[in-house]
Amino acid sequence: MELYVTARDSRISDEMKEYIKEKIMRIEKLSHKIVDVHVILDFQRYLFIAEVNANTNLAKINCKEADEDMFAAIDTVIDKIERQMRKIKEKIQNHHAKLNNKIMPAGVNEEENYDAEQLDEYLSVIEEDISLKDMSLQDAINHLDVLHDPFILFIKSDNSKKCILCKGSETKYELFERKDIKGEPVFVEHTLEVDKTDLNNVMIEVKDKKEITVNLMSILQATEKLRDLKKEFVAFVDNESNTGLFMVFYRKDGKFGLIKLES
Repeated sequence: MELYVTARDSRISDEMKEYIKEKIMRIEKLSHKIVDVHVILDFQRYLFIAEVNANTNLAKINCKEADEDMFAAIDTVIDKIERQMRKIKEKIQNHHAKLNNKIMPAGVNEEENYDAEQLDEYLSVIEEDISLKDMSLQDAINHLDVLHDPFILFIKSDNSKKCILCKGSETKYELFERKDIKGEPVFVEHTLEVDKTDLNNVMIEVKDKKEITVNLMSILQATEKLRDLKKEFVAFVDNESNTGLFMVFYRKDGKFGLIKLES
């Protein structure tokens, strides 16, 4: 495995290099064959950013995290990479368990026995674990800006509600706030106008508000709806169990990500 570490507009200390190397060794011990890992460090708007691009025999995995402490950002992003690798492996193992009529020849490594078409089939929807952080709306805007992600999930610190924040432009954002109406899950969409003239005191104005019903559907139906709507994500209740609030979204590798928001 090749490891590359890049710092934008700064130098990397020997202590930081050794810390990153020790953390990467954790994911190297997984059964994936890792070709190379590129770690990119940056600092923007009072936040340290750690990005990891891992190229494995099963998939290319990209994760990014921002924190006020660089070591904490590295810890979190490595945790994300490790969880994604485990999810991919579990997905393939579960698929094998269902193929009772196919027996792998002795000595053949299951992870290296797939062509590109099979990988697309097995990995088209990748379930991801995510831990939600408590943060203010201003902090969520800052994180979204520096990470350049299509959305961020967080717990709004002033009311403890689960929220999704999407960026439309430099001054326009959409905030989706989770609530229940008559026992049914609903997202309240707030259209925000944001003035960042003073980054220490961002001015946020709610321009519009509407309720969005969360429908009952399968994962496949959710991905099809995501294609049709051309939105950042689709939230839904799993129709197989009639429980569980999920969301599907486009990953940076072009595949679909699946996040379980609630059991």
